[in-house]
Amino acid sequence: GGRILNERYIADGGFYVYKSVDDWATYEREKVSNSSLGHYDFTGANTGYAVAQDKVFKRLPKLQQLITFPNIFDRTYSPTPFDLSATTTSNLAVTFSVISGPATIDGKKLTITGTGAVTIETTQAGNEDYFAASAVRQTFQVNKAPQTITFPTIADQEYGTMFDLTATASSNLEANFQVISGSATIEGKKLTITGADPITIEATQAGNDNYLAASVVRRTFSVIQVAQTIDFPVIADKTFDEKAFDLAATASSGLVVEYQLISGPATLNGQTLTFTGLGAITIEATQSGNNRYLAANAVRRTFSVTKGVQTIDFTAIADKTYGEADFDLAASASSGLAVDFQVISGPVTLNGQTLTITGTGTVVVEATQAGNANYLAASAVRQTFVVNKASQTLTFIPIQDKVLGEAPFELRATVSTGLSITFSIVNGPATLSGNLLTMNGVGKVTVKATQAGNDNYLTTEVEQSFLVKSPTPKLVLTKADGSEISAGSTIDFGQTSLGVAVS
Repeated sequence: GGRILNERYIADGGFYVYKSVDDWATYEREKVSNSSLGHYDFTGANTGYAVAQDKVFKRLPKLQQLITFPNIFDRTYSPTPFDLSATTTSNLAVTFSVISGPATIDGKKLTITGTGAVTIETTQAGNEDYFAASAVRQTFQVNKAPQTITFPTIADQEYGTMFDLTATASSNLEANFQVISGSATIEGKKLTITGADPITIEATQAGNDNYLAASVVRRTFSVIQVAQTIDFPVIADKTFDEKAFDLAATASSGLVVEYQLISGPATLNGQTLTFTGLGAITIEATQSGNNRYLAANAVRRTFSVTKGVQTIDFTAIADKTYGEADFDLAASASSGLAVDFQVISGPVTLNGQTLTITGTGTVVVEATQAGNANYLAASAVRQTFVVNKASQTLTFIPIQDKVLGEAPFELRATVSTGLSITFSIVNGPATLSGNLLTMNGVGKVTVKATQAGNDNYLTTEVEQSFLVKSPTPKLVLTKADGSEISAGSTIDFGQTSLGVAVS
């Protein structure tokens, strides 16, 4: 390797090298030997030359070289790479390296990775013609970079709106938000409006190791009241028996709807409407709004109330027995009006709602309600029940056993109804005349007392039995005159043959 001096000159059939006047003041001539494929070595002491084809080269002594590395001025942090610049007197390319500090290098492109002092070294290693150059270092300071926040204007918003705040920092660091004034909450970057006052939001970026804190940016916007509407369903015509119902209107805002009775026979308590008569009723629904919502347009509904339908609840009447006490009928009308009763058929009498049984048989009672100015007449309702014959109690006085020959005697019996009683011989040696019984033999006699009942009472009968006994034998003594000797008297029969007295 070396520098080209000049082109060779060939003469006299040999190879000669002529030095140009640029290199020496006089021409010199030397014989070239050992030629081979265009590469020649010189003999003798002059070995600093070489010829290759038509060019002559001279190997000169290595030269010194210097590096010029301009100062790098202090700068602010930026991740954008920039080119380093250094030159050598040899015009050979230099090499850069990071000695210390937050930076990386790729070729001549330096990338700053943080803040602080950065030292860069440039070197040139030399070649066959130049010695290595002395390394040169430059140190500079990387300072935190300023940053700015771009925070777009916020349009006026409706109360209750929830939306994302948008702000960017030139550093690409995340911006933070806070509510400076007004009623709102922020979670992350999501803002929720909770009041009607103007709202001021501040965007900040506090910086980091590489960036200074950004100047805060504030945005103020107004809260707009939201329009609302009332949904008040059409009210179908009513009948008076419906009495009351709740009005059902809603506001799109979710606020409570208020009602006003404009006209008609009704009263209003909150949302409950109660009819007081018949006719057309007009109700108005309103919602006055609040700090979030504008007042809604009032909505009216008109409907008619006609006579009410009423029904009668007439309690079923259980079957009765003749003689039971008077009782009250029980019926009510859904209208609350008084119910009237009438006897359609049967053995009873009616006084108001009190029914008195006068006999036995089937009874039909009808309940009615004739209606009034607000109610139609109710459909009549009938109840049917049966009055059964009453039982009666017969008391037949027990008969003591008798002795044949005793005088006839009367049978005695009573009945709870006071009706007449008849007697009959069921069996046995006796005869009856009315209630007078005559015994005509010895044995068991069974007698029956009967009350045959009537339209209101059932038949009842009771039997009694007794014995008719034979009379006890009796010795009757008479005197000579034929008169009977009474019991307890002493008769003197004199003495026996043995001299014993007999009486």
